[in-house]
Amino acid sequence: MNIVLLPGFMLDAELWGDMAGTLSERHKLFHGDLAKHDTIDEIGEGVLASAPERFVLIGFSMGGYVARTMARRAPDCVRALILIATSGRADSPAEAERKARSVKRVATQGYSGLSRSSVLLTLHHSRRSDDPLIERVSDMAKRLGGDVFMRQRRILVAETWIASRKSPVLP
Repeated sequence: MNIVLLPGFMLDAELWGDMAGTLSERHKLFHGDLAKHDTIDEIGEGVLASAPERFVLIGFSMGGYVARTMARRAPDCVRALILIATSGRADSPAEAERKARSVKRVATQGYSGLSRSSVLLTLHHSRRSDDPLIERVSDMAKRLGGDVFMRQRRILVAETWIASRKSPVLP
């Protein structure tokens, strides 16, 4: 079976590193790239262009946004859809503002990676003292760099704005 893996915000194929060996024993893995395009739809089209004819699609966080778009565009290709740590609702106003501020800060001060506190916000509380994991996430973000940070953060700010106007935020 073919599996297409989509990482999240400021993450790359390394996100799947711990499970890739086991998965690849029985399945062919394809890693979608979320770093090259300017909208969720464009990322989805880019991944679909290089994906196999039929596949299981796994999306983590921002990758889940892309996965839902891909499943809508190519339902005959997606045999199963697995969404991990993603949401179908818009950010809260406070979260949307935090994301917009981060774009402004990087635009004026430059990008040197995600802060430890930013990484900690993304982890389950039981992993917040796991320094090797924190370093691994930080390394992925540094590897992707400031241009990708700006592109992905703008995408997420725009998607939140669009989602907040299309449907209500559920409690």
